[in-house]
Amino acid sequence: MIERRERCKQYLRHVIRPTLAMAAELSAIPNLASVGAEALLLGTALIESECGAAIAQYRGGPALGVWQMEPPTARDHLDWIERHPAFKQVTSALLVPGWSAVDQLPINLALSCWLARVHYWRRDPAPVPRASNFEEQARRWGRYYQTQSIPEKMAAYVTKMEDCWLGIMIV
Repeated sequence: MIERRERCKQYLRHVIRPTLAMAAELSAIPNLASVGAEALLLGTALIESECGAAIAQYRGGPALGVWQMEPPTARDHLDWIERHPAFKQVTSALLVPGWSAVDQLPINLALSCWLARVHYWRRDPAPVPRASNFEEQARRWGRYYQTQSIPEKMAAYVTKMEDCWLGIMIV
């Protein structure tokens, strides 16, 4: 538990929060960054990969990175980003030159975080749930990220976030 909380704290402080702050600033879209968005992305990273315990899907699956995004999904988001200048500016700032964006998913934490935020934004641009509303976050994750709401997985999301989010917010 302590190791998981420490990973969560590090991802929140050193990846998620600065990535969202930069995205909101460069895009001039303040709603991209909020405590609720931070919690949703932390919960997604936690349930998808235990915050980086896996950077490629187990058993040879296609998903890559801490947020376990599949290459076709990433390419779809990148195509959409090309048509939206505010989002393109953020993406351009995060890309490592000379590498394809998809190849960067397992190694470029900020880019992976950003594409996960774009994923949720495109599926539902309404404000994200409050940071402490783990049940609604789990529903959004199930509906928009998993594309299926499996009750056992949603319950695991809530349990992990209750431990991690509440554990690191005390610090």
